[in-house]
Amino acid sequence: MSKETIIYGVLLVASLVFAYQTWTREEAAIPITGSEIVWSSPPEDVIAVTFDNDRSSLRIEWRTGSANPSSTGQDGDEVQYLWGTDTRRKAGYVPPDKSEEQQGINENITPREKSVITEFAIGRRGREQFEKLAELRAVRNLGKVDMDNLARYGLDDSEEYIAVYTKDGNNRTLILGEKVYGGGDRYGMDPDSELLYVIANASIRDIVAGEASVRLSTMHDFDESLVAKVVLRVGKEVRELVPITVPNPTRKVEVKTWALASVPGKADQTMANFLRSIESLRPSRYAPEVKAADLDIMVSAEYFAADGERLAWFELARRKSASAGAAASAEGAGSAEAAGSAEAAGSAEAAGSAEAAGSAEAAGDSKAGDSKKADAVYYVRTELTHTYAAISYNLGNRTAQDIEQVFGPATGASPTE
Repeated sequence: MSKETIIYGVLLVASLVFAYQTWTREEAAIPITGSEIVWSSPPEDVIAVTFDNDRSSLRIEWRTGSANPSSTGQDGDEVQYLWGTDTRRKAGYVPPDKSEEQQGINENITPREKSVITEFAIGRRGREQFEKLAELRAVRNLGKVDMDNLARYGLDDSEEYIAVYTKDGNNRTLILGEKVYGGGDRYGMDPDSELLYVIANASIRDIVAGEASVRLSTMHDFDESLVAKVVLRVGKEVRELVPITVPNPTRKVEVKTWALASVPGKADQTMANFLRSIESLRPSRYAPEVKAADLDIMVSAEYFAADGERLAWFELARRKSASAGAAASAEGAGSAEAAGSAEAAGSAEAAGSAEAAGSAEAAGDSKAGDSKKADAVYYVRTELTHTYAAISYNLGNRTAQDIEQVFGPATGASPTE
């Protein structure tokens, strides 16, 4: 083989390698939210972010609360967490000479605006949205906008805007305009600098969508495979559960269940079902005004890893007034059966719950047209909710009955008994 042939062969191989690298080289990743920085603040320096339009106002802000109640039921160290408040503005009509409850269909009525406020814990998507707004990026910076040409971008009469409030008072606002033709991105203008941007839909999607997109959607957020022990407490009763696998003859696979730590090789399906039932409880509304001192803890659960680290916790509680009402009702009636009869007769007081009288308000729902929410009876709290959240009366009452069946009489007596 000649020397020239070898040289040509080497050059050919080198060119092929270079061509391969050129075609397969990944371009530098551009963030989906864009590379143009509209403003930038560390999330911990941001007090709150808001989205407003003509119908509602959504606010995500830092709050401080208990991090981890101890096994004794006492709250632990304080921690900061994100909290949401959604204010909906609705038209209402009230007769000039009557209260809202007394208004009639054919009365001469005066329109007024009512505000319906909902509070809630922020979930993963809400936290990510908060961070995106702390450092807001744009797909394009279109430069200073012609103030006489705002209608072209839907900014002349826009009532939609995002605001970011910071500790140093360097607050920022972005007015949102129409969508960019052919896509979901939006025009946005900084009213201070009068700069016009194209804002990626991914940067603002969740806060614009509202409460459903940013609120907490799960009660826990941990890897279930890491759980080595669950400790359940009902009063002085304590049950320690450990995960085990058992064969499923139908599917011919191993399935996970739970066993008492004292009998680790024997599945306890009763305890497994009870644990699953309390894990499935979901709040109907959050109640940050409710304090631990107002409640009696019915059952608590703590989840531990193999090294002893606590992964998560859960509490189901009942208002002390409801518990006291239950005891007084049972004593006055002479028996649980008598209390049940009173409930059937429509006496909410004797049964310890206004639900017996058909009042959904006592179950934690608000009465139509009444801005003052009635006290719920049952509440849950976890490491993610931070505050107590009301659950429906029926779910709480059913769980109280389950507690009594699993842990013994008197441990979970419900207000109707």
